[in-house]
Amino acid sequence: MDRPWGVSGPDFLRLYLVAIAFAALLAAAVRIKARGGRVEGQARLSVEELAYLAGGARRVVELAITRLLDKGKLRATRDGRLSVVSGTKAGKRDDEVDAAVLRVIQQRGHGSTWVLVSAVAGRGVVTAIGAALARQGLVVGGRRRWARRSALPMAVVAAVGVARWVGEVGGESEPGWLTLAVIGAIGLAVLIASVPVPERTYAGERVLRETRQARRTGSPTADQYVFTGSVGVVVFAGLAGHPDETVARFATASRTHSTADGSSGAYSAGCGGGDSGGHSGGCGGGGGCGGCGGGGGV
Repeated sequence: MDRPWGVSGPDFLRLYLVAIAFAALLAAAVRIKARGGRVEGQARLSVEELAYLAGGARRVVELAITRLLDKGKLRATRDGRLSVVSGTKAGKRDDEVDAAVLRVIQQRGHGSTWVLVSAVAGRGVVTAIGAALARQGLVVGGRRRWARRSALPMAVVAAVGVARWVGEVGGESEPGWLTLAVIGAIGLAVLIASVPVPERTYAGERVLRETRQARRTGSPTADQYVFTGSVGVVVFAGLAGHPDETVARFATASRTHSTADGSSGAYSAGCGGGDSGGHSGGCGGGGGCGGCGGGGGV
């Protein structure tokens, strides 16, 4: 009987299945390590940082849109488009993200929330917020890189399986169940590599959870995270929770559109619906919080 590599077909298959299980455990361990970032000197979060923590880059842009609506610098039409109010200019008290949103709309004349998110979420003024949170150990930096790294053990197992399969096909042995095992390993490697690591670290999840709880229970620490009006809602629920029904309705439609196009993944980072339950809470404090409620400046 032909024994490629000195191991019989049934014995190799058993070892191969064990290797697949071990590679899957290694992938899980790498992802856990990615989310177990060390928290560096936890400080109060600005409202922009909290928005990013709650909903990624997309939520930061939605926050900016909300503030501009509250300030009367943007208006929403009945068809859900946003336009700049005549005579509006970016002021010195406007946040950099707010100013970026204004510039995009002024260049285009008008735009939907989906267009604005797509145009602004990848800009440096937004990505810098995520980088700052990553340095604090609250979000995972290089999520795609961690995903590829977690898939590496399974990719090695798949490559070994392919080599063995080729050896058996070229010899006298029949691959049999090894064919299915190799296909499964390849599929798992692709799946693991394609699914990003969740954006928030475990510390980030804890900060977000404690912030909402502090606001709801009236904890003494809640005064650090008081948000009122539409800003306090949008930070956690996004524009879909905006008090203005027109804005909320078309924001929901835009999100459905962006999900169907596959374009929201770069911005939402898997942080959307699960956070809406906490929209009654608030967080932030620090430099970014002053005057956010009721259309105040930042």
